[in-house]
Amino acid sequence: RVARSEKGSVEAYASTWMVGGELRINNLAVREASRGKGYGETLMRNLMELARQAGCQIATLEVRPSNLAALKLYERLGFREIGRRKGYYTDTREDALLMRASL
Repeated sequence: RVARSEKGSVEAYASTWMVGGELRINNLAVREASRGKGYGETLMRNLMELARQAGCQIATLEVRPSNLAALKLYERLGFREIGRRKGYYTDTREDALLMRASL
């Protein structure tokens, strides 16, 4: 899925799966110049609603603890930390926070 500006340019994208009643968010990215303008939140809300309509009951994702903007967004959308994956990110060996939200 993508979020586009009024001019049609891609401002954000998400890669997801829906399997076994779960929306799995693999990746969410917002163009740097477009951060803080609501593209990520709009995209996430739309994905979560599509997943609800498809019968999913939960959504899960991993996020870097250092990504404070993403953490704020996910918490606003109802995600809560349910675990930690040690050394998850290969580039920095940073842990990942495992988060889940009810749909």
